[in-house]
Amino acid sequence: MVKSFLTVLLMGSALFSSAAWAEPDYKALALSVAEGQVIPGYQRFTDAAAALGRQAEGFCAAPDAEKLEPLRQGYHGVMDAWQGVQHVSFGPVEAFSRGQRVQFWPDKKNASDRQMGQLLKSRNDSILEGGRFTFASVAVQGLPALEYLLFGEQAERLLDGEDSAFRCRLVSAIAHNLTGIGQELSEDWTKPGGFRDGIATAGEPSSPYASAAEAASQMFNALHTQVEALADVKLAYPMGDSPEQARTIRLESWRSARSARNLAVNIEALNAFYAGGGGQGFSRALVAEGRADLDERLRAALERALAKTRALEGPMETVMATPEGWTQLDAIRADLKEASTLLGAEIAPALNIRIGFNALDGD
Repeated sequence: MVKSFLTVLLMGSALFSSAAWAEPDYKALALSVAEGQVIPGYQRFTDAAAALGRQAEGFCAAPDAEKLEPLRQGYHGVMDAWQGVQHVSFGPVEAFSRGQRVQFWPDKKNASDRQMGQLLKSRNDSILEGGRFTFASVAVQGLPALEYLLFGEQAERLLDGEDSAFRCRLVSAIAHNLTGIGQELSEDWTKPGGFRDGIATAGEPSSPYASAAEAASQMFNALHTQVEALADVKLAYPMGDSPEQARTIRLESWRSARSARNLAVNIEALNAFYAGGGGQGFSRALVAEGRADLDERLRAALERALAKTRALEGPMETVMATPEGWTQLDAIRADLKEASTLLGAEIAPALNIRIGFNALDGD
């Protein structure tokens, strides 16, 4: 009787252990992130860029000071949409330098300003004709160049000046270039045999992934890398070690004074990416593994960072230079570092995901 009881107990324990430590459904997880977050995010970016292109055409047909602010708001719409998918560092965005063409940043050698200055001085119209702009330097093709034209010291020259027509054509060319890149990204993800299908067929010869676990791991690494980048590149790099060492021009969007807005959009997007479409993402997988405690800690760290970002009294560009503001930003950085550590040291092992090399390593 005792022997039979022990046998049943041991069998039950083995079944419980097997269920508790069963691997996540990596394919369902990766597809939920792709279909619920990545694909809609790229479509929003494409739509926002197309809307900006139409605004630019209308503005350039009859430049007017009253139209400049709506044009700037159009830029903000595109930038919001891009910040919502900036963390998607894998897949079609890697082809043809698409990511850098959309946003060449960080630009530690100031290539964007230098090359934009040269382009405006030369007024080389040929670069804007016959599809040649897609082969121009990545430093003048995307959002930083657009910000330079719309928010820089000479932005008013869009309205009047000997080079106003060329500046207008350049704004329009950038907007249409961004639209084209967005369309390419959306198509490459959704077309038959595209990247979404590659996730669905992971493990088959036609897929870029040897397994669904590999696809989910790449997504997780993108999440982890972006959280690190928010702390180390978007905050620590421009902040320096004190308010006196803070460098405004190192901020991501200092000309348009929207660096804090970028950060808030990033954190919201990362939360959604972590949750996956319909709540089927990493969060649910972690809870299913019996680690709701880790899920709660990560969500809390990201929520604290988001709340503190939204509570900043003024743009990061001015807040950063004051002792109180610098301390507030340092607290946001600490929350993001906590989230990064949780992802890499505890959540990844709990999901049996390996953290690999990323672009920030060694910087």
